[in-house]
Amino acid sequence: MKNLSMFAIALALLMCTLTACEDDDESYSSRSPKKNRSSSSSVSSSSASDTEYTYYMPDFYNYDYEDAVHSYGSSIEFEIIGSEYSDLEENRIISQDIAPETEFKKGDVLKVVVSKGMETVEVPKVSGIDLEIAKEQLTQRGLEYEIKQVSDPDIKKGYVVESDPKEGTVVHKGEKILLKVSLGASKGQIKVDKYTGMDIQDASMMASYAGLNVVTKSKASSEKENTVIEQSINAGEKVEEGTEITLYYSNGQNPEGEIPFTIPFPSDASGRFVIDFLIKNEDGSITTDSTPTLALPEMGSEITQKVNGSDEKTYVIATLTNIDNGSSAVIGTYYFNFTTGTVVSETEDIWGAFNKVGAFEQKNE
Repeated sequence: MKNLSMFAIALALLMCTLTACEDDDESYSSRSPKKNRSSSSSVSSSSASDTEYTYYMPDFYNYDYEDAVHSYGSSIEFEIIGSEYSDLEENRIISQDIAPETEFKKGDVLKVVVSKGMETVEVPKVSGIDLEIAKEQLTQRGLEYEIKQVSDPDIKKGYVVESDPKEGTVVHKGEKILLKVSLGASKGQIKVDKYTGMDIQDASMMASYAGLNVVTKSKASSEKENTVIEQSINAGEKVEEGTEITLYYSNGQNPEGEIPFTIPFPSDASGRFVIDFLIKNEDGSITTDSTPTLALPEMGSEITQKVNGSDEKTYVIATLTNIDNGSSAVIGTYYFNFTTGTVVSETEDIWGAFNKVGAFEQKNE
């Protein structure tokens, strides 16, 4: 009996031990999934598909909103929070709430304000009213004005005869409106002569003698020094006596300028290239403007390079160099007019130049 009691006690202790073990197993199991999830998360974050990259916010100022969404929508969620009138075209981005070059996470929301374009107003009725009141009417609407005096016996002196554009015309804010203001009865009209090509002193004397109020200003030009190169009122135009005319004359210095010049790439060209613009100066020296390295076809379909120089007929040679094999060829020869910003082509063979430097893959026959 005693042995039976001892056996019962031993059995009870064994059951308790087994129960405790099961409790420990259950407790471990309840923690296990957390450990497993943690381990699984760590592996997932280090896998190629979920690698975390560092993103820096682009500058979207003057970027078309639809283009921005199309190009960056996979990384940035765009949200328009407002629109304003501005000098930018309609739907262009004016501002963004995350500054350019700021680090951000993929999927972050970028709040932007877009342009409504330039604000428009109607030209008010100013004909028949006092000039000072007319100027105030235009200023209140954000419009500028220019005054031209004309003879009109029917309109009181100092009152507006008409505006150009006329009343009711829709214009952009900031636009200049011409106000024709009455001088009263005619003082006599003058037919403006041609003064361009004349010496500035002779032209000034003749214009003053004709009854014009002469203002002179110098400008850079390849014309001979002190030669009139431009006049503010065209020859043959009739104006009132005392009208102001500005005569622009050459200061004898060649005008300097910058001309953006675009060269398209053949669609099947590949490799690394540089285009050099060899600019022949008036003194015979050569200066060079070069593009950055052009990696094709990745870089796109064309390059626009700003070419700097002076004079009205500057000879420029554009050459193409293949960086990978060192070979070069002439793309074309041109005359650049840095006064007018125009270019005249003398010769040009873009495809031929790329072909000569080995820009196209040779197909095995």
